[in-house]
Amino acid sequence: MTAKPEAIDLCKVPWLKNIGQPNDSKYKIQSWDEWPGFESTGVESIRIEHQTWMDSFRLSDAGLPNELQELWQSTTKHVTDQAKEQVPFRENGDTWHAPNCAVYQAAWTAGLVLLFETKEITLPKPLVSQWDWFLTGHWPCAYQNVDEGQLIVY
Repeated sequence: MTAKPEAIDLCKVPWLKNIGQPNDSKYKIQSWDEWPGFESTGVESIRIEHQTWMDSFRLSDAGLPNELQELWQSTTKHVTDQAKEQVPFRENGDTWHAPNCAVYQAAWTAGLVLLFETKEITLPKPLVSQWDWFLTGHWPCAYQNVDEGQLIVY
């Protein structure tokens, strides 16, 4: 992992700022139109992973305790506010509009990372991979190969 989440100043992360810029991913897209879309297996797999991880926190504590709920809400709001400034985000727009999806995925990823760290639980490898791309200002937008964890990056 690039940096420990607790050492990250969320204000200094270049949320989605480097979308469209060169990156070292084997699989990449160069425009919003190349995003495989919310119905693709690669995008759906990320969504299911995130929801499964979030559900594990909710179930383990019979719901998120207030402290974790506040952490989740403040983190996701902060990241959403920062990231939406970098992309053609549509206020009150469709969640599955690619730029909106990028913003919400960045927020969920940051929120999940901080929940895992707060609970002192090792981050799942797929979450580490996604987190690392967000830390560089890119969007890990889908899996090219779910079984191998190969991400498509914008």
